[in-house]
Order: sequence, then C-alpha cells, then structure tokens
Amino acid sequence: MSIAINQCNFAGYLTRDAEVVLGDKPRAKFGVAVNGYKDTVLFMDCTAWGKLAENVGPNLKKGQPIFVTGELQLDEWEDSEGNPKSKPALNVRDIRYLSSKGEAVNNAPATTTADIPF
Repeated sequence: MSIAINQCNFAGYLTRDAEVVLGDKPRAKFGVAVNGYKDTVLFMDCTAWGKLAENVGPNLKKGQPIFVTGELQLDEWEDSEGNPKSKPALNVRDIRYLSSKGEAVNNAPATTTADIPF
C-alpha cells in the first residue's frame, strides 16, 4: 500500500497585491516570500480559487504577513524560443492572516474544554 500526501504550509509576506479575476471560475493570484535556510528567500506563486478567492483576494496587499496551506504543483510552459520551462506553484486551500509577529489574527476563537462534549 502506498501513501501520497501533497500538502504544504508557508508563512511569509505577500510580494504583490492579489490579482483577482471574478466570473465562472474566480481566482486570486499572488506571491509569497518565505525566509529559508542561511538567508535564502523562496518566492512562491500562489493561486486561490472559488469562494476563497472571492472572500480574501481583494484583501491581500503587498507586504502583509500571511499563512497559506495548499497543494504543490508544477507549472510547465515553453518560452518564446521553444525551450521548456517549469516552476513550483501553490494551489491554495486555506489562508490565515498573521500579525507582524507571526501570530494568527481574526481567526476562529480557540476551543475550550467546556466546548468538548465528553
């Protein structure tokens, strides 16, 4: 039996305002800069779809700290000279706003033990 899981989590800063396209298939495209090992920076292209894109897309502004969860995919195309190109991208499933200290803000309140039914 084989198990395959494709889920990635990134916390970083938006590199540009989201480009929101509404219509039959709403989408919001944006970039996230994530600090890596030894002062390296990963620039990840992200796309949110459907209701998520409609709800949060217009609020995503350059420089804002966010936490995104989604599936990693490989975008492939050919350049103007016919050479194959590719880059990783994130198909976003969830977006959380962060404070400047990396803490989640405006998210659902934490569950207390009184909320657990057993």
